[in-house]
Amino acid sequence: MKGKYIALIVAGSIMLAGAGMAVGAMAMSSFNFDKIMSVGEEKMLERTVEINERFSDINIKNVSVTIEPAGSDKASVYITELEKYKIDAKVENDALSIVGNDTRKWYDYIFSVNWPKAILYLPEKEYGELTADNNSDSVKVEDGLKFEEATIDVSSGSVKFDSDVAGDLKIKATSGSIKVNGVSAANIEAYATSGSVKATDINTADLDLTATSGSVTLSGTKASEVTAYAKSGSVRLDGVSVEENISTKATSGSIHYENVIAGGNILAETTSGSVRLEECDGANLDLKTTSGSIHALLLSGKEITANTSSGSIRLPEENVEKNGKLNAEATSGSITIKVK
Repeated sequence: MKGKYIALIVAGSIMLAGAGMAVGAMAMSSFNFDKIMSVGEEKMLERTVEINERFSDINIKNVSVTIEPAGSDKASVYITELEKYKIDAKVENDALSIVGNDTRKWYDYIFSVNWPKAILYLPEKEYGELTADNNSDSVKVEDGLKFEEATIDVSSGSVKFDSDVAGDLKIKATSGSIKVNGVSAANIEAYATSGSVKATDINTADLDLTATSGSVTLSGTKASEVTAYAKSGSVRLDGVSVEENISTKATSGSIHYENVIAGGNILAETTSGSVRLEECDGANLDLKTTSGSIHALLLSGKEITANTSSGSIRLPEENVEKNGKLNAEATSGSITIKVK
């Protein structure tokens, strides 16, 4: 019965909050009910802006944008906007800027289901610096384009990036996921505060992937060095080849490698979760977990040091040829090392 009363109290609180918002909307509308009923009925306005001026750089701000190849030699911006949320697209100082201007009040959002956006169509050639500072909007960059540099920062929205960058690609999402696919870049850095990070088919020098609250997944990748960290979530690498070192850490989550080769060292460390390597190898390996097991199937033998406070230890036969070193430490869990 106590749980039932709590549920009723919560439901009542929600209803009161909704009623308060409705009264607020009426007050802001001077209790004009015709105006209140029109809130959220604002129609989307559509238009296309032809870009005839030459430009190199692209700046995006405060608007959800998709960037994709035009299929022609003309650049254009297809815009869907509201009367109170306009989108401006123009060229100034060799830069194309697409900027959203949201003048809506809080009560305009109560029943609103429309969200302005822009689609930028670009001829397939190399562009300068792409900058997107989008507050609460998403950014998608489709395959088939190339930029000198790219920096994307969204506070509440997702990022999908599929084009090449000659220099550095930097992506940050405060609340939203990051997906990078089929990208060649000098260096790549992707950081998600609340959301997952996924990178597939990457070719780069230094690759740095971080998810504060979410998982990190990397597959089909060639790099000089890889760093991956998940504070609250798992880290998974699949089909990754690295010339130098791999460093992966998870505070609360597992670490899983499959078909991963490092010319240098491999560090896989988690506080709460298992460490598992399937058909992997590196010059030296350091595998650590505080609460979880360690399992490694290696492609070559190692000189092994293994310690666990609570759990069993199973190691390869001593006559296996050794190539490098492996250190395995588990506070509470078993350790199993095999050689294929």
